[in-house]
Amino acid sequence: MSIAAILALGILAGVSAMIRIPYLQELKFTNDYLYIAAYVNIWSTVEAGLGIIAASAYTLRPLFRSFLRGYSHSNRAGHM
Repeated sequence: MSIAAILALGILAGVSAMIRIPYLQELKFTNDYLYIAAYVNIWSTVEAGLGIIAASAYTLRPLFRSFLRGYSHSNRAGHM
């Protein structure tokens, strides 16, 4: 299941790159450069962020497990 989630994040990063392409092409023909450049910037940041998360998610798994295990132990009934 976790491998599928990591692969899905990678696919979403690729989709965000495809969403960015029309905005890049529109930069050639627009008079309002900053408006279109903002969208290019947003989708570039989304792509990079998803790629970084997908690349590091598997290595962070032990950290999340230990954090969640500690959190669940402190929430047991009768624990003070």
